[in-house]
Amino acid sequence: MKSGTAFWMGHVATIEHDGIAASKYARQHGLSVTALRYWCRKLRASVMEVAPAASQFLTLSVVQPGDGPPQSGCILVLAGVRLEMPTLPPPEWLAAVALATPGCR
Repeated sequence: MKSGTAFWMGHVATIEHDGIAASKYARQHGLSVTALRYWCRKLRASVMEVAPAASQFLTLSVVQPGDGPPQSGCILVLAGVRLEMPTLPPPEWLAAVALATPGCR
């Protein structure tokens, strides 16, 4: 059985994004339904622990498209909103964003 947070985080994010039932997804991908549900619960709980820190205020600057080349190392576009960050955020943060924004690609 494959294990590891990164392995399961990808599967959980896909389930949340596609809105598919965990049991159906597990059967399609040859995964244990029990293990997948365990990781869904575990990762959702870790998102809740990260959420208070993620709610702190940040400096935000609004620019118009085409105002110049990107100044960051990571660009994330959600529902038409473009976020440019100087570095790649932690995987836990990306997982929290994926779980909080179903339907966004």
